[in-house]
Amino acid sequence: MTVIRIRTGACGPVVQEQHVLLVHGGYPEPDSWWPPGGGQRPGEPLNRTVEREVWEETGVRVETGPLLHLRERIPTDGEGDAHRVDALFWCRPLAVPTALGGSVPDDVQRGAEWVPLDRISSLRITPVYLRDLIPDLVAKAAAGEPSGIYVGNLA
Repeated sequence: MTVIRIRTGACGPVVQEQHVLLVHGGYPEPDSWWPPGGGQRPGEPLNRTVEREVWEETGVRVETGPLLHLRERIPTDGEGDAHRVDALFWCRPLAVPTALGGSVPDDVQRGAEWVPLDRISSLRITPVYLRDLIPDLVAKAAAGEPSGIYVGNLA
């Protein structure tokens, strides 16, 4: 295995009225769904990465809340060349357009949709572990249970 680079990124569930904002498209399989998010730019704090990516992919303006979890994916032979570190932040919608649609959608993205939370289990969510995790995180946030902490850009 040869890892060529480390890729950091951020995404986040945006929840409104028992619906979660997801984007969908043809990667890694047809009819896949995932929380909006993407790669971090040099000099950009992770919380700003998710705010920018959600807006670019969906047209929804958000404010990031607490860090919910950090995921690491180290490829094995044949699984790509990027060691990924992805942060999942809670996101609060600030401005929601009448029609969803971002200004800079991903190449594989076909659209964005407010998906009822009770429909999540029937979708092809990627990464797969999020299918069970998203409803659980939403329930914990609604109950005011503590989650992770993101301290930001500190020396």
